[in-house]
Amino acid sequence: GALALGISGLNDIDLSIVVDSGDFQNISPQIILILGEPQITVPEKILWRTVKNGYCIDAYLGLKDSKDIELHKKLYEALSHNKNLLKEYELLKEEANGLPLREYQKRKFEFYNRISDPF
Repeated sequence: GALALGISGLNDIDLSIVVDSGDFQNISPQIILILGEPQITVPEKILWRTVKNGYCIDAYLGLKDSKDIELHKKLYEALSHNKNLLKEYELLKEEANGLPLREYQKRKFEFYNRISDPF
């Protein structure tokens, strides 16, 4: 999230839990006890969006060798090593303040897709 990149964010909590395939089914019930039922469950990932103590929490449980995690790592590397891209991303986030979540996500994923083409 924004905190790891040192930029302004939405004052939410992004939680990524990355596990080996053997641990995937064992850990998900424990997370459900804390965050409740997930919004998305597919074989290689589970996603939660919930509010706890006034904070929006986006949690991701995924396999460490998945394409999602590999792409996430590459995007982080691109943003952390290119100050122009990082500033553009921060501006995108600031301009999205107050927009509906779907519109914010649409803009964010358009940005991700544009900068991930070289990957």
